[in-house]
Amino acid sequence: MSEPEDVLLDGAFAAYRQTLLAAVDPAGPNAARGTVRRRRRRAAGLVAAATVLAVAAPVAGWAALGRGSRPPAPPAQTGSPTPSPSPTPTPTFSPAPSAAPSGTPAAPNGRISRTELLGTPVDLPAWPPVAPATCRTEPVRLLPASTRESRPALLDLRYGDVDRDGAAETVALIGCLFGDVVAKQLVVFDRDSAGQISTLGGVIRTHDGFDDITETAVRTDGTVRVRVADVQACCGDPVRRQWRGYRWDRGRFVQVEGPTVMPPPPTTSPPGPRVTLTAETLLYGARQADGWRVASMAVEIGATGAAVEYPLVSFPRNDRDEAYTELWEYCVAVIEGSTTTTCVTEPLAAGERRWTLFPFRSKADGPNGEGTIRLDVGADRNGTVVPGTGRSATFEVRFEN
Repeated sequence: MSEPEDVLLDGAFAAYRQTLLAAVDPAGPNAARGTVRRRRRRAAGLVAAATVLAVAAPVAGWAALGRGSRPPAPPAQTGSPTPSPSPTPTPTFSPAPSAAPSGTPAAPNGRISRTELLGTPVDLPAWPPVAPATCRTEPVRLLPASTRESRPALLDLRYGDVDRDGAAETVALIGCLFGDVVAKQLVVFDRDSAGQISTLGGVIRTHDGFDDITETAVRTDGTVRVRVADVQACCGDPVRRQWRGYRWDRGRFVQVEGPTVMPPPPTTSPPGPRVTLTAETLLYGARQADGWRVASMAVEIGATGAAVEYPLVSFPRNDRDEAYTELWEYCVAVIEGSTTTTCVTEPLAAGERRWTLFPFRSKADGPNGEGTIRLDVGADRNGTVVPGTGRSATFEVRFEN
């Protein structure tokens, strides 16, 4: 660039500075104080914004994680704060099945021991009509099962929550002997709010379509299971048994399982006669010096099939004819019953027939008439008859002048 051009530029810049400086207001003390105030306000705003962000960030995170997991706020403290101990895991408890709901008192424990039940008078439901008056109902002190008295006795115990109140009850089998038979009933006992033994109710009793209770059990759902039989088993007799179920419903036990009646006995044809019998006339002779008339009757007995070990020949007893048993033949035993006189004769082989004389005597002079004789198959030499195996025959009775 040439020197004249430099001179022109320097002049232009000098004129510009003079013009600009004239328009600028120099900063004094007031301007400095305003600048300081603006800077402080800006710094305070930044601090407030940072504080808001610091608080809002955890809150937003807690909301994102879910409010249900927040632990409860600690209680307010007074005085100087104390250091908090390290948190420990909170144990988890499973409620007991029998625990009563909050605010409801627990049901009394109805589990009663045999000793306590035998030592405490109790009330019983009614016995079947066939039971004697000694089989009482209230108040009753139960006897042990070994008793031979005709009074209520404790035979067996079972336990279970039969009324579903959360506590066990006592299921007792009670018996009362009369003759050779035991009347039985199943009774449930509980405790009242004072802890005293109370009778909840009767489940079932014999002689209501069956004659025996042989087994009992209590299921977890409260059902009382009972095994009943049509007869009380004895001497090899056939017995029909069945299980039934009962539940406590509105103040009483009702049947909910099993058959309600016993099936009819099987239809079997009774055995036919296994013997033959023939009797001739019983003829009394003239009166003797001692006042007796004597007669002998011939009787044929036989076995039609299998051998008969104990043939039983029986005569009805009456005021006219007296069995002269001292002279009876082939009798291994003579049984004098209240209505009959029976001769247990020697065994008959299969198909055998045998004639036997049976003497009688009488002080009567008549009248003429008829008599009856019976031949049965015996089960033993004690005169036990096998039903359906015998037959009867009629004979003539005559007196000579």
